[in-house]
Amino acid sequence: MKNMFLGYYELTSEESAVIWNDSIIVTDANVLLNLYTYSTSTWEELLRLMTELKDRLWLPFQVADEYHRNRVSSIRKEARRYSEIHNSLKIVADELGARKRHPFIDPELFKDFQELSARMDAALKTGEKAHSAFVRKDPIREQLTDIFEGRVGESLRSDVLDKIYRDGAVRYAKKIPPGYQDEKKPEPERYGDLVVWREMIEKAKCLKKGMVFVTDDAKNDWWLIIDGETIGPRPELLREFQSETGQTLCICKSDEFIARATERGKALSEKALAELEAARKSREEEDLRKAANCETDNSKERALYSIPTVELASAERAMASMMKIPMLEVQASAERAMASMMKNQNGANSDEQRESADSGANVNDCRIDDASPNDDPSADVP
Repeated sequence: MKNMFLGYYELTSEESAVIWNDSIIVTDANVLLNLYTYSTSTWEELLRLMTELKDRLWLPFQVADEYHRNRVSSIRKEARRYSEIHNSLKIVADELGARKRHPFIDPELFKDFQELSARMDAALKTGEKAHSAFVRKDPIREQLTDIFEGRVGESLRSDVLDKIYRDGAVRYAKKIPPGYQDEKKPEPERYGDLVVWREMIEKAKCLKKGMVFVTDDAKNDWWLIIDGETIGPRPELLREFQSETGQTLCICKSDEFIARATERGKALSEKALAELEAARKSREEEDLRKAANCETDNSKERALYSIPTVELASAERAMASMMKIPMLEVQASAERAMASMMKNQNGANSDEQRESADSGANVNDCRIDDASPNDDPSADVP
């Protein structure tokens, strides 16, 4: 029975060893763009790992194209988060400064806040300036260019792309993954994930090798999500890949990939691992809010944990400690931050004594211009 429903079974230890030690490694565009959201030390560690694995790396043309098209907007989005935090701090400071409205704020506590706020403001200004400079001089792009030199797929012919788009319309209508969650995007952008999927399948067929696909896309057209919990990759995808290529596919998010690499001697620091995990959880929570059509004004909350400045992260932890609330509970809303601080101050007044690998075949041996999807896109897909 297992052979008929491979997508629902985890890999055996032997299968896992083969796929992780001798397979093509493909990164999604979001993995590359998310490098701009990490602290400098973390993205440097990730690029160092990619350099060590470069002989097994391969990038679909669609992924490389999406990275270059979205690079500048991603950088500017991160830069804007600095000013968002600055504005939030100013609102809190203004609220705390209104002494008549809050006569029981401890003067020493307020003084501590002012000093910490000044440090954070200086770090924000420095970080915003440095991050904005990436538009012109981008050390991340420079290293990615070296890593993927000669390891990017060829652009597909227009007739091949047209065929994928037509098949995509049929697949999306039937909710066949991947990509149907993007059906509200304009054409042909809505078919980007499907183009990547077809490039991956044809590459695996050509090299006769398994594949590890690393993506930070959390939508349910890549993942089986039940009651808000991500169970694993969509079984339909694993089955389609195996049916068309005869090879095994592993789909994982970046933090899982890093954890697997660490198990195999490609060590990253505990700080980097913790940052990647926190970033993944933040993205998943944001995607769930969007999916539930209940997006709230929490963009600043996510920004607090996305600013790639070590000094800023240290200041944030100090601020959270001063307020006696966990780091991940700091709210972007000034009113809620104010309430939390007041609550903790009152509690302190009532109880002052409380303690607080080898690659095999060359990944660039194949072209897939002549490859085309099945005439019936749903024929081999459950």
